[in-house]
Amino acid sequence: MPVRLGTEGVRRAAILRVTSAQVSRSTSVMKTLSNVLNTLGVIWITMAIVGNNSGAAEPAAALSSRMRPLVSHNEASMTEANSGMTSLKSGQDSHSLGLSHRFGHLDLTHGKNNPDAPGVTAIPHWSDAFTYNGLVYKYTMVGTDPKRGSATTVIPTVLIPIRFVFADGNVFDPTTDLVNGQTPIQGIINSPIFQNYDFNNNAGIYVYDIPAPLVKVGNTQYGDAFQRANFWDSVSTRSPNYHVLLGQPAVAAVQTVNVPYGSFDYYNDPVTGLHPVVDNQILFDLTAPALTSANAAPDTLPIMVWGRVSGFGAEGFHGVMTGSGNSLQTFVGTKYDTGIFYQFPGLSGLNDSDTYVLSHEILEWMNDPFTNNFTPGWDGFFFATPTPARCDSTAIARDLLEVGDVVEFFVDSQITLPAPSYSYHVTEGAFIDFFTRSSRSRSYNGQYSFFEMGLPYGVATSPSPVCTGHVEFTPTYVDFPGGYFTVVNGINNKGMAVGTYLDGASQQHGFIFDGTTYSALNYPGALQTFPQKISDSGVIVGSYNTASTTHGFSYKKGKWTQIDFPGSFDTEANGINSVGDIVGTYDGTQPITHAFILRNGQYQRIDTPFGTQASGFAINDSGLITGIGYTDPALGPFMSFLLSKNSLSTFQFPDSLLSELLSINNGNDLAGFFVDPEGFFDGMVTVNGVPYEVFASVNGNNDLQQICGYAPDFNAGRYRGFIGTLPLNKPSTH
Repeated sequence: MPVRLGTEGVRRAAILRVTSAQVSRSTSVMKTLSNVLNTLGVIWITMAIVGNNSGAAEPAAALSSRMRPLVSHNEASMTEANSGMTSLKSGQDSHSLGLSHRFGHLDLTHGKNNPDAPGVTAIPHWSDAFTYNGLVYKYTMVGTDPKRGSATTVIPTVLIPIRFVFADGNVFDPTTDLVNGQTPIQGIINSPIFQNYDFNNNAGIYVYDIPAPLVKVGNTQYGDAFQRANFWDSVSTRSPNYHVLLGQPAVAAVQTVNVPYGSFDYYNDPVTGLHPVVDNQILFDLTAPALTSANAAPDTLPIMVWGRVSGFGAEGFHGVMTGSGNSLQTFVGTKYDTGIFYQFPGLSGLNDSDTYVLSHEILEWMNDPFTNNFTPGWDGFFFATPTPARCDSTAIARDLLEVGDVVEFFVDSQITLPAPSYSYHVTEGAFIDFFTRSSRSRSYNGQYSFFEMGLPYGVATSPSPVCTGHVEFTPTYVDFPGGYFTVVNGINNKGMAVGTYLDGASQQHGFIFDGTTYSALNYPGALQTFPQKISDSGVIVGSYNTASTTHGFSYKKGKWTQIDFPGSFDTEANGINSVGDIVGTYDGTQPITHAFILRNGQYQRIDTPFGTQASGFAINDSGLITGIGYTDPALGPFMSFLLSKNSLSTFQFPDSLLSELLSINNGNDLAGFFVDPEGFFDGMVTVNGVPYEVFASVNGNNDLQQICGYAPDFNAGRYRGFIGTLPLNKPSTH
């Protein structure tokens, strides 16, 4: 099985008993790992339930002969795209439901989860923010702000038992089944999740099977203990009586779910026996009806208890959905079982026992209740890479502040808390400054995790290594009136945007959008028109199709100018700067593609050392040109370049096979897309020179850090054009 760890990462992995699940970043490795573990009969890796993700399902996920993503011109592609969005509306995206980890987050609101919007009711919460590399990351947590003094928040809680009736006659009921001598409902109520535990005395507390370091944060519930330690610089000084507690739970009526043949199975553990598993979709689908039947209120935490049943790998999730009225309802779903016996060379024992899964979800619910606390991205503890490769968290948790996901691939993350009659198990968790990458942790003893699970091996936790995550933004959707599918290709510094839309016959037409009003833009007599960029002075460049070929054009205030590289078979104008320099692409009489620049009425071909062919995409006011060089348009090799009068440099998005720089602003920040090692597309930008993935197709950017392109609208169930602003710490001075 391939392992991608730097030298330091290999050393650290050697002294920590980690499962084989910690080894990969790429989806292909995850799939290999899943196959291996399934062969071993180990239910380990599960689905990450998210409502975003890569451009793999995008309707424009194909390269033209000129190596740029063009909107599909045929209805079949659009039908496929709309079909994909239908599944997205139900909360299941075949590309984002890839096997990745045991726990997940289920966002049934598809990201429309602003608890501070006017009229919204939700769980008691507070918000703060941190900055990293010039971007602002806001986070919202349960309770009150610990910086504002001592306060105790008690969250009413209800346990919702889920009774599974399998078609083979077996019934699994968390109110009657016994797990280690008590029912799952009883076990949860009696556990440190709801009962006080003395964290001032670590006698008997183990990191897996090694004594744990002491964390003196009080005699309290585990979730509260974690949060007190998390913000210890405030708790230990101005807020000594700060608490976030779960009220002693009510138990709702049992909800019965019938599971048909083909939707369940059993895992036969060599130590703990048979464990029932169901299709993950069964667990997702029962969530909303169970919450409704239990009459859960938005200021209450409902916990669906599946008992001994888990999904095919999915052991728990937390999430949010739109409740009755204008409310957001957070929730948790969890199994409660004896655990699974892992047996690898040098590693064996039970894991995922009793409340380990629930503790994972409770910590993550407290720290990311509305599943929208985005971070710069993170890699797991004790990992190191020689370059800032794409973050593990992008695939694992969409770069969210998920404190349990950081450690879940280590068996050492299961912590034993002994009690008089039974030893319970909880998860290790990452503190806030693991995610902020602050060199000083505000948490207990300056730690970056609660139990410092590496200390028994002589390794302290540290902030996440630097890696390349994604940047989140809020899109303003753009739809040309009556258009079938809209794409925004360029935006200038005055907020004027240009793009294309499909009509009912799947023909592309151009448009201009000033933020309020749409205007059609079609070259006279053209079959299709493709505006690409607009300068600050309002000059638009693009291309248009006739029955026989393609021509470039420029346009301003009703005046059209045709652009054709001398002697070319076809020409596209792709970029323009404020002084009127235009870059683009043309084909000669032979099918060889070249980049060009048109300056002061003079055409000049652009060649690179990266292959016999090249395409030019964008130019900024300093004359910096973006493009790509290659020889074979299908096989490459490909190299994106930045060309000025005096220098030629290259660019490759981390962990990509191909990067295309479709736009550049006057601060030299880039926008475009990349292709990952599995051939999936996603958007990318740089902010202050730092690369970020974008969960959208990005075609343009400007000096105000606005980006544009097209993105999925999960509520509408389709792809739409968008304009969005990246969360800068302060306005750009470019």
